[in-house]
Amino acid sequence: MKSTTHLFKKYFYHSDEQLIAIVENAHLYQKETVEVAKELLEGRAPDQAFIKECARKLMHERLRIYFGSFSIWSDELEVPKSEFLSEKEVLRIFEIEYDNFLELRIDFGLDMNQYQAM
Repeated sequence: MKSTTHLFKKYFYHSDEQLIAIVENAHLYQKETVEVAKELLEGRAPDQAFIKECARKLMHERLRIYFGSFSIWSDELEVPKSEFLSEKEVLRIFEIEYDNFLELRIDFGLDMNQYQAM
């Protein structure tokens, strides 16, 4: 396990956007890394509107990737959690990206008129 001091040095020069991404995607990082990212953000005290905007962009991207590999036959829909967005905000983004996913599926679907019996 890496020392906290080493992690502070490693992430100190990361941008606020990168630190927000670490916190929002905590499932991809070690617990200590996420804690260091939170502490660094807290020390920098970025504007809350900026944090929310970054978190929204990340959530849209995360859900596009999620739906891009989603199998309607074997996967269950799972709404992700956010450190910076309310559940209502996450659900709204989820709804938008789910609608986009359904629209893409229809756009790339088979044209069954080509396969009509004569």
